Amino acid sequence: MQVISGERRKTGVIFHGDPGNGKSYFVRYLALKYKLPVYIVSFIPKMTNHSLIRMFSRVRGPGIVLFEDFDSYFEGRKCLMKDAEFTFDSILNVLDGMYSNPKGIIFFLTANDVRKLDPSIRERPSRFQFVRHIGPPSHEMIMRIFNDTDHEELIGRSLDEILSLRDRNVGTS
Repeated sequence: MQVISGERRKTGVIFHGDPGNGKSYFVRYLALKYKLPVYIVSFIPKMTNHSLIRMFSRVRGPGIVLFEDFDSYFEGRKCLMKDAEFTFDSILNVLDGMYSNPKGIIFFLTANDVRKLDPSIRERPSRFQFVRHIGPPSHEMIMRIFNDTDHEELIGRSLDEILSLRDRNVGTS
């Protein structure tokens, strides 16, 4: 990973798709694999532009910054939270490094509906270089989860449903 090694300043990844297919799970997997701290950004109405900037000024790399379920907070540039005291532009400025030092930071943003994301997030490679759809696990992945036992009836189900079924089966064997 070029960002972790310092070869690249920062990078950004958007994972989108239906709930329960492993967007956040994959971020967690990467954090554990590379032993990276994860900074989860939780927006609250009382957060101000100043507090957002101050929060990001404390983030140091290498690490992961996760904007989880971003489309539940914003549709385009419009904040969906009533009485929010911060602006969309402040988020863009933090992503660009105007008020932070994103060296060694991997920004992850998850969304169920990528169409709700403003083009300044979704289509600007200087912010998010990779936009990937995370769909239901493939047949091959399901077989790996169940140790090569065929579960063709699970094709099209969410990762959450499949892992839950696997965990129930493990508990009964």
